[in-house]
Amino acid sequence: MACLRPVSREKTGYYACHRRHVSSIIRSQASVIILGDSLAAGLARYSKVWDLRLKPFNVINCGIGGDRALHILWRVDNLSLPDSVLTAVLLIGTNNMDCDKPGDIASSIMSSAAKLREKYPQLHVVIIGVLPRGLHVSSLRDKIRHTNVLLESQCKKMPCLTFVEQSSRWTKDSGQLNEVLFHTDYLHLIKPGNEILARQLASVLVSLNGRDTRIVTNYPVRRQPIYPP
Repeated sequence: MACLRPVSREKTGYYACHRRHVSSIIRSQASVIILGDSLAAGLARYSKVWDLRLKPFNVINCGIGGDRALHILWRVDNLSLPDSVLTAVLLIGTNNMDCDKPGDIASSIMSSAAKLREKYPQLHVVIIGVLPRGLHVSSLRDKIRHTNVLLESQCKKMPCLTFVEQSSRWTKDSGQLNEVLFHTDYLHLIKPGNEILARQLASVLVSLNGRDTRIVTNYPVRRQPIYPP
């Protein structure tokens, strides 16, 4: 239940990093913000992917490596957004898998979404399902799947929320992680994986121009320190 209460981190420079993100959002009059962990931060790691897929949407990346769901709750509580921000993307949860239950992880992420909608009624919140991790099928993968099922179900019940299902490209038919998309830690994405995630998110942002899309499936959909300490 610990992940259900907002908590900052004692990491040196954490609050300063958060304040820099807020300043960047205000200064650029961003249209989209991304809140999350190292996977979120990693979306900006490859400039060619970022510039082509996400920069055109006037996105500010607020990912901080090592963050868990409770830290996003704290950041949302301490966030000041200009009226220009119309979409908030949440990519969080993988760092909770070793210490929290799927129901608590999903509830914490949904609490962040609900707080964002309460503070900023103009926002559409996009929740990206937790990516698979670990080379082989495992109980941890089952936990991730369970969390994503809960997130998808809860997103369907709330207005102005979009849940992004994870691409089938992350794993092979055998269930083994697709190594060509991941770093050797079998968690973080390398450039081809970043391209898939960025294209998937870009397709969501395009779809939100004019309609409320609740569930987005595998792409293509037509219609800093990166690593945690």
